[in-house]
Amino acid sequence: MLSRKDVDGQISLRSLIRETIARTARNTLRTALALGLVSALALIFAVARPRVYLISMVVNPVESTISDPTSLISGTGLLSFRSPLNFGVLPTQMAAFIRLLKSPELARELAKDPRCVDAIVGPQTTGGPIAWVKSLLGINSDTLNRDPVPRILAWLQENVSVDQDVDVKTWNVTIKYPDDQTGVYLLSQIHSRTENILRETAIDEFQKENDYGIRELVATTDDSQKQALFNILESIQRSLLVLRSGANVATFVISRPYAPMRPNYPPVALSFVIAFVPLLMLGAAAMTAMTYRDMRRGR
Repeated sequence: MLSRKDVDGQISLRSLIRETIARTARNTLRTALALGLVSALALIFAVARPRVYLISMVVNPVESTISDPTSLISGTGLLSFRSPLNFGVLPTQMAAFIRLLKSPELARELAKDPRCVDAIVGPQTTGGPIAWVKSLLGINSDTLNRDPVPRILAWLQENVSVDQDVDVKTWNVTIKYPDDQTGVYLLSQIHSRTENILRETAIDEFQKENDYGIRELVATTDDSQKQALFNILESIQRSLLVLRSGANVATFVISRPYAPMRPNYPPVALSFVIAFVPLLMLGAAAMTAMTYRDMRRGR
């Protein structure tokens, strides 16, 4: 309750707040100057704060249709390794794509590309004074350089985001990066390597089904079963053909990765609010503390 007493039982929280508000109202000039100072400091912070590029690409989920060359896997012409057309439900492959964007699997794939490693982790120092200082401090540079995957994973989790434009039903994949050209390259690699993980997984599964189907075809003597197996194997081969061609499994690319003309994240208004609110709260706390001190002294 607001009527709770302080340690000496003389000043209630309610009276402290009331007196603080009254003092602020009486000293309008000082209050205005304080608000001006807080606003100026917040504005300086917002303008001077380092900003990065918000680099984006637009994709759409791949959905199975009858015209899809991989849609014959069941022999009925309705199923595919691509997700069936679902209204209001995120296709399975698209859901997997979104999950993989911040996964250790993608981090391991990006770690195979030296340019991605340098862009995310930074150039790896193998000699010179920095290495000498690290050796004095007992830091094993070779160990740090050997496995960049944890740092790449942390970067992915912090800087990659996916959101849906509900009006046109497309998806935006974005990353934050200080250099526009390198950021565009990173985002293109993030997309293509995520698709490649899904593609390789699908190829492995279809290859297992194909090998099993061939063994069953050799073993069976029934003509109707042979014909059914032929149909299944034919559809599997079609699916493998599409996958091995490099076709995307989860997404159609509507707009390739692009960067704005100048750094645009975080917005200046957001930076202003981030600085203004804590400064204002700090000023209010200082005013309350001074009021409490004066009330204790009997002023």
